[in-house]
Amino acid sequence: MSSTFTDQRIIITGASSGIGAEVARQLAAQGARLSLAARREPELEAVAARCRELGGEALVIPTDVTDRDQCRRLVEGTVATFGGLDMLINNAGFSSKVRSPRYTSADEWRAVMAVNTLGPMVLTRELLPAMSAQGSGDVVLVSSLAAHRPNIMAGVAYSAAKAAVTQESIPPLTNTTASSFFAVISPRSPCFCGGVFSCYTPCVVGSRR
Repeated sequence: MSSTFTDQRIIITGASSGIGAEVARQLAAQGARLSLAARREPELEAVAARCRELGGEALVIPTDVTDRDQCRRLVEGTVATFGGLDMLINNAGFSSKVRSPRYTSADEWRAVMAVNTLGPMVLTRELLPAMSAQGSGDVVLVSSLAAHRPNIMAGVAYSAAKAAVTQESIPPLTNTTASSFFAVISPRSPCFCGGVFSCYTPCVVGSRR
């Protein structure tokens, strides 16, 4: 049985656990062809195996989204394997272990901003040529309700980073960086702001203060 996502070629970042892994499983069950990216290869392989059991294709490409060379390798590997790319789901993200602004260090703040905010920009820039060449493609950004309602559970750095991600998704009607990114390939750049989930993601586990 076909669905909207049958044979769609999709990159999912942060696919080794949490929201990314669940999105991968859901899309695999609908026949999608997935390129799974994250830093933890053993966890990625486990998710990929389950995706194949569900009927989807799954390619594993370990990737640090803050590294431009690794992002380029992710896009090139996906296009070479699947013959193109229909969608990118920018899901990779994490929060600082210390959530209070009183104790969050500058290094933690930089790390959170690098993955949550810089990562989507770096990867999106790398895939634009491929999507532009085929004349189609969608970029999805995963933000958080913390972008609109900052709280101590999410942490000050994470809330600020996700607020920036939400702004990156503004449709190309205003003079923003998003215009040059997304107007080239599609007027659609949806941003999903998740709340509290039944699964514990790495962003939730291991927080302090």
